[in-house]
Amino acid sequence: MVFIFSKENYKMEKAPSEPDNQLLPTHSASYLEEWRPLIGDIAHQLDQRIRHHVISDLPVEFSKLYDVVAILHLLYLDNESVCQRFGERFVRIIFIRLMEILFLLRDCGYSADVHGPFSQQMLTKYGRPESSKYFMVVRLCAQHDPDHVKFLLTDLTDNDDGGWEQKNVFILSDCLDTFIRWSRQPASTDKEKLFGEISHQLERRIMKNILEGDNADLKVESVQDFLDQLLNCQMQINSGFGICARKCNKEREIRILKRSLRIFLFLRPYGYVFEEHAPFSRHVMDLCGQPGDHNYRAMLNWCAGEDIDILRDLLSDLATNEIERRNILVLFDCLEAFSRFYNCFMFSYD
Repeated sequence: MVFIFSKENYKMEKAPSEPDNQLLPTHSASYLEEWRPLIGDIAHQLDQRIRHHVISDLPVEFSKLYDVVAILHLLYLDNESVCQRFGERFVRIIFIRLMEILFLLRDCGYSADVHGPFSQQMLTKYGRPESSKYFMVVRLCAQHDPDHVKFLLTDLTDNDDGGWEQKNVFILSDCLDTFIRWSRQPASTDKEKLFGEISHQLERRIMKNILEGDNADLKVESVQDFLDQLLNCQMQINSGFGICARKCNKEREIRILKRSLRIFLFLRPYGYVFEEHAPFSRHVMDLCGQPGDHNYRAMLNWCAGEDIDILRDLLSDLATNEIERRNILVLFDCLEAFSRFYNCFMFSYD
C-alpha cells in the first residue's frame, strides 16, 4: 500500500524576491551587520528542533532529512520509494510527529509550506552568528522584557516588501519560543502518547455513559476500578449497602447496572470484553501517565477525519506483540464507534 500523499498535495509558497537591504537610520551599519545573523540563527534553530523531533530514534538513513523542506519532500514526493525501502511504519511516524508540531505551532501562524522555505531563505540571506552568545543574550533579555526580541527584529529585518519578511520572522521567533517551552515538558514515546490517549478517551466515555447523573459520590479512576466495586452488587443491594459501601439507593444501583449492561452490549460487536479490556486499559494508563495536551488531541482528530487508517495502522506498528496489538485495536474501534454514535470527535476529553 502506498502512503496517502501525492504530488498534487505538495504546494510550497515562494517568498517574494528579496529587495536590496536598506539600513534603518536608527542604528549604525556596523550594529546591523553584527546582529542580522540572529535572524538566520532563529530560522535555523526552529527548523532543526522540528527536524530533531521528527527523526529522533529513526534509522540513521533518515538523518539525511536535514530540514523541514526535506521532510515535506519525503512525505509528498518520495513516500512511495521510502515505503518500499523502509516500510510504511517509518513514514507514518514521521507524518504523525510532523503533524504534532504543526498543530502545536499553528496558533503562532506557522505553515510548513511557507515557513520551511522561508527559513532556508533567511539562513541563506543572513547566515548565522559565529557565536551562540547572540541567541542566548536575546532569549535571556526576552524573559525580562517579552517585547525586546520584537523591537530588535523590527530593526534588523527588511521592510521594503510591505513587511512580508518582518511578519514571518516574527512568526519564526514566536514559534521558537513556543517550541522551547513545549519541549521542556516530560517526554514520552510515540506509543505511550497514542496508547495512553486512546485508553483515556475510551475510559472517560464508558464511565460517562454508566455514571452520568449518578456519580456525585462515586470516585473511580478507571473502568476496572468501577468493576471492582461492582462485584457482588446484588448482594450489596440486598444488604442495604451499594457501591463504595454507602447506604444503598436501590433505584440508583439498578440504573447503574442497566447502563453497564447497555454499554457492554454496545461495545460487544467491536470485541470489547470488560474482564479483558478494562484491566488492559488501566495497565496502559498506569504506564503512560497523563493524556496528551489539547494540540495533540486536535492533531489526532484531524488524522481521524482525514484517513483513520493512518492511526489504526500506526497502532499495529507500535504494538509490542500480537495480544497487545489486538487489544489496543479493540479499544480504538470502540472509541470510533462512540464517535460515530454521538457524532462527535474521537478525542474530546481533557
